[in-house]
Amino acid sequence: MLKRPPAVLILLFLLILGWQSPIAGSAQPDQMINILTPGEGSVVTAPIDLRAMVHPGGDGLIRVTLIDRQGNILVRQLLRLKPSDTETIAFATHLAFEIPVDGTPALLTIATQDQTHRPLALRSVPLTLQRNGPEIIESQPQGDPWLSITRPEAGEIITQSPLVVSGTVTPVNSRPIVFELVRENGGVIISKQLPVNQPGVAFDFEVPIIFTSDAGIQNMRLVIRQTAQDFPADIILDSLPLTIFP
Repeated sequence: MLKRPPAVLILLFLLILGWQSPIAGSAQPDQMINILTPGEGSVVTAPIDLRAMVHPGGDGLIRVTLIDRQGNILVRQLLRLKPSDTETIAFATHLAFEIPVDGTPALLTIATQDQTHRPLALRSVPLTLQRNGPEIIESQPQGDPWLSITRPEAGEIITQSPLVVSGTVTPVNSRPIVFELVRENGGVIISKQLPVNQPGVAFDFEVPIIFTSDAGIQNMRLVIRQTAQDFPADIILDSLPLTIFP
């Protein structure tokens, strides 16, 4: 039996791998999570009526968290969806909480993960928590995506360093935009920051990410996120899958 040339085997493997690569984690064009209510700046009492549109991740879980400014977890819910739920769905839940004083600032987040439990998408809203009294429920604007990636494409096979990430971003605040390459085991192999000059103003970017040659093929997830200014947590996050073949 004749042996195939190594180059042919590599090309065949890359074609198969590219055909199998998932695209559900793309940061473009889908909005993976849209919080509908409560909107940013709402004043709420328990229980919070949370409604959103969510595209479930590969692990089939939705993670809902409510934290205060010290990072204390006031509420945590882990909700499993059916494995067949692959489209964006209407999601609703109620969040009961207890606070020591009225007027407690809090950050409400909804997050999803891929099939290996890496960050897929996250959205959040800052709220004010009350023990009693009238609620003020603000509407949450549903505008354009905060992030649009022109390259690389979801599932793309990257064979050369640097990986150049380009697109348009509308920063939520003045904190830097963080770019990370994450392995299947959750380890971050490289992290790079993009400074922000004008929060809320869209701008084009091009970020080169230099990676070293590691043994074997790396199924990566490119995570792009921004942290909150007043809370020790991410405020927004999107991602897309890549394959590194150095």
